Amino acid sequence: MFECETYHKHVCNNLSNGSQIVKCKHIKPIDAYRILTWEELETLICSVPDFSVPAMREKTIYESCSAGDPFIEILWRVLESFDKKEKSLFLRFVYGQSRLPATARFTVCPVDTTNPNQSLPQAMTCSFKLKCPRYTTYEDARNKILFAINHCTAIDSDFAAAVSDVRRSWDEGANAEEDDEI
Repeated sequence: MFECETYHKHVCNNLSNGSQIVKCKHIKPIDAYRILTWEELETLICSVPDFSVPAMREKTIYESCSAGDPFIEILWRVLESFDKKEKSLFLRFVYGQSRLPATARFTVCPVDTTNPNQSLPQAMTCSFKLKCPRYTTYEDARNKILFAINHCTAIDSDFAAAVSDVRRSWDEGANAEEDDEI
């Protein structure tokens, strides 16, 4: 399966010669796409570059928790506070792509830890799942989620940062903040 940029190049290079576009294991004649603008075709193939948090919330599956749990409400507040770039980074973290998938459903489940406000979220990109600590404050949740989406960008072990490297980076940031307060 091609990534979005490959599709875009493939489509642009082959629109005039009657080639066929392959997507989701279906072959469709190019004539079926001639009525679309390039923006419509991009959305069809790559999904939308920005997404609505309420729309995502509507289609979310909750495992071992419910939509009304306090940490889930905090999670949604955090996501609603994100700008377009942060939403894209969040999708990259939790799904491995920077655009919201058209058909996949987001799943959230809790991670029980002794100190949730000091824990980072975990993602399972293949299943579009977020394992979220039971954060008790908005500020802690936002800080940890922002840290994760900005520093934990690898989705496979070839490029994954070692857990100790991530923890060390987090600790260094926390120590720098403490130094600033002194």
